[in-house]
Amino acid sequence: MATYRTFVEQRRRLLVQLPVPDEYEDEDEWDSYESSRLLRLLPGDPGYVSWMVALRAFRGAIEDAITICAGLRGLNEVAGRELVDRVMCWFPAACEDI
Repeated sequence: MATYRTFVEQRRRLLVQLPVPDEYEDEDEWDSYESSRLLRLLPGDPGYVSWMVALRAFRGAIEDAITICAGLRGLNEVAGRELVDRVMCWFPAACEDI
């Protein structure tokens, strides 16, 4: 955990503080601002591949849990898959190709 905290602190120091766009700025300006505030591993960073593997395993476990829940609710296979797809499209972390 200490290694992770050190890594995050180093990443924070690299962030450039952008001015907050005013309420009338266009969507691209806000997207750029929000994206610049994220702390995330990037391809080529130490631990990136491990993080993506862990993220995929976590997402898989979430999908499995939703599938089990759908079965317990008595949904057929098609309705269960629709439930999984509907929930996972709102999942906050997307897996990129490694």
